[in-house]
Amino acid sequence: MKKSTTLVVLIAGLFLAACSAPAPEPTPIPATSTPLPSPTPLPPSAWRGEWNIWMGADLVALSLEMEDLDGTITSEFQVQPE
Repeated sequence: MKKSTTLVVLIAGLFLAACSAPAPEPTPIPATSTPLPSPTPLPPSAWRGEWNIWMGADLVALSLEMEDLDGTITSEFQVQPE
């Protein structure tokens, strides 16, 4: 009985000591910034092909054909039937 009483008193003392200790001050973390990578330019040929887009409040469907002619991008579009 004496050992269990001593153990309870010891645990209670440790618990009270832990609860009464002041909370540690938070350590501020300095702000760091990571530079954004430079965007890689796309070659004009990346835009070549047929694109489907939707425009306006009614989301009208358009078909857009893009071509690369000697570095110049040209396009034609058609309103798709509903």
